[in-house]
Amino acid sequence: MKNVLILGAGFGGLTAANLLAKHCNVTLIDRNSTYCMSLNKLWVMAGKRSPQEYEKPYFLLKKKKINFIKTEIAAIDLERKIVETSERGFSYDYLIIGMGAEPVPQVIPGFDNAYNLYTMQGAQQINNALRRIERGKIAILICRTPFKCPAAPYEAAFLIEEYLRKMKTRNNIEISVYTPEPQPMPVAGKVIGEKIKQLLSEKGISYLPNYKIIEIGKNSLKFENGENKDCDLIIGIPPHSAPAAIKHLCDENFISVDKKLQTKFNNVFAIGDCTAIKLADGKLLPKAGVLAEEEAKVVAHNIIAEINGTEKISFNG
Repeated sequence: MKNVLILGAGFGGLTAANLLAKHCNVTLIDRNSTYCMSLNKLWVMAGKRSPQEYEKPYFLLKKKKINFIKTEIAAIDLERKIVETSERGFSYDYLIIGMGAEPVPQVIPGFDNAYNLYTMQGAQQINNALRRIERGKIAILICRTPFKCPAAPYEAAFLIEEYLRKMKTRNNIEISVYTPEPQPMPVAGKVIGEKIKQLLSEKGISYLPNYKIIEIGKNSLKFENGENKDCDLIIGIPPHSAPAAIKHLCDENFISVDKKLQTKFNNVFAIGDCTAIKLADGKLLPKAGVLAEEEAKVVAHNIIAEINGTEKISFNG
């Protein structure tokens, strides 16, 4: 049987592993020992769940004949078809890269003055801050695009508004969303963008588009347009980039793939948030779990098709 090596056990990696396990020898590598969906961070932020709820250990994959290895990816040698890790090297016949996009808050001066919405620690810190704040200004700050789950900042805004009403402090607190984008979720189109703006307005949440942050102060935001905004609580959506171990495979910050999700290297595929897939209108495909799953289905189908000599398919978004 062919050896398939999958890097990253998120939506895409798990989907590909499950689909391929009956047809190939599958090894799945991730630096974490448990799986927890990113959307749980929003629920933790809003006090609806604890960080430990709904975590699943990866060792359960053994029942499905998936060889899971917890280790860090160190380097990928495409010529030798070996992936080096902190443990040892792993060879492959087919390689699927699904390592996601990593937050890189350090590229924004002063990001330490904000709470990071995209980490579990940050979600807990935001919840603690929401419990304490009684009046003032809350800023939800999108630093750069693209970022994972384009809906998350707006979902966070609505959840925070709901939480403050339950705490009976909403009337004393302003909530504002700042973004460098021209509208909410541009890739979804103008109609969706206008609907989100309407919903924000109905909840009394200010929306400020075309605001590109250049520096975050302790209680202030400095924007490229020259404006400065005071705030008492800053919730940051950090910039994102592909992990360091796959940077050499990237065009700019992410990996380019063809319609069959193959990279420019033979038998090397990329799926999910680590990819840069252009749509017909020139915009990039959003970085979302549901799309990573669909991409994984295409790659798994095509690997099986190549092994069996059957027809391959393309990813149509």
